[in-house]
Amino acid sequence: MDEASVAELLLSPGEGRLKVLEWLLSRYDERLEELLNISQLSFGTRTESRIQKLLTAACAMCLCQSDDVDLIKGEGSLSRQVNFIDRLLDLVCLKERNHSPVLSIKQASAYIDSLVSHDG
Repeated sequence: MDEASVAELLLSPGEGRLKVLEWLLSRYDERLEELLNISQLSFGTRTESRIQKLLTAACAMCLCQSDDVDLIKGEGSLSRQVNFIDRLLDLVCLKERNHSPVLSIKQASAYIDSLVSHDG
C-alpha cells in the first residue's frame, strides 16, 4: 500500500477509516475492543452507535471533545484529521513500546476501566 492510499484510508470518511480507528483504539487498550464490539447492535443503529463508541473512547484518551463527531467520521478539516491521527498513533506507539506511562495515559486508562465496566 503506497503513502497516498494510506492517507486516503486514514483521512477520508468510510468503513475503512472506522475499522482502522477501532483497531488503533483497541491496540491502545484491549478492553476497548470489548467496548467497541458492534456485533451485538441491530443493523439500523449499528453505524451511529459505533461512531458514538469511537467518540467516547477517543474522548477518554483526550484526543477530541465530546462533540467532535465529524472528526471521528473523517469529515473534519484536513489539519484536524492529521492532528487527531498523529496523536492517536503517538499514544498507540508509546503503549506498544512499553515506555513509562505518562499521567494522561494513566488517567485515560482509569476512565476506560469505568467505561468498560458500565457498558457491559
